[in-house]
Amino acid sequence: ASEQGQRSGEVFATIGLAFAARRDGKLDAAEEHLRWLLASARQRRTGDGHPPHLSMVLVELGLLAGQRGDPAAALACHREGFDVYLEQQSVSGMTWALVGMAAALVQDGRAGLAAQLLGAAGTARRKAGLPLSASDRDEVDRITTAVQAAEPDFAALFARGAELTPEQARSLADGNRA
Repeated sequence: ASEQGQRSGEVFATIGLAFAARRDGKLDAAEEHLRWLLASARQRRTGDGHPPHLSMVLVELGLLAGQRGDPAAALACHREGFDVYLEQQSVSGMTWALVGMAAALVQDGRAGLAAQLLGAAGTARRKAGLPLSASDRDEVDRITTAVQAAEPDFAALFARGAELTPEQARSLADGNRA
């Protein structure tokens, strides 16, 4: 795609490479691809909004930061990704960013808050009729298992979170009352 000057094809291919590399544990390769995608998206920003792939790249960078053991950087990426998804009115994306925030929060010792975000994400996804791919399901299950292991009141907090909209959950993650 690059050799043919097909920028969108190059971006799409690089997203696939980055996602596969991170999920395969090849974090350096994933980060190289994601940093290129981030720079590309920031250069292509217009006054009207962001390129569609920016939000995906930010959330994937957040997951990568979490795998590297940096929950603060992960949370920052997920928050920014959520905000871009909100601008794009992508419920699917907002739920994915909330799941990423939950992963960062459990690493940061805030499993109760993570459980609430998972509840909000699950409800929003179900209400919108958004199924998960097999690989996304594996990721959500991995994060949910980590939160359940760290939070003894997981079920009650998950249920409390299920009452929140994605925007309310995002606010809660920022330390505001939902």
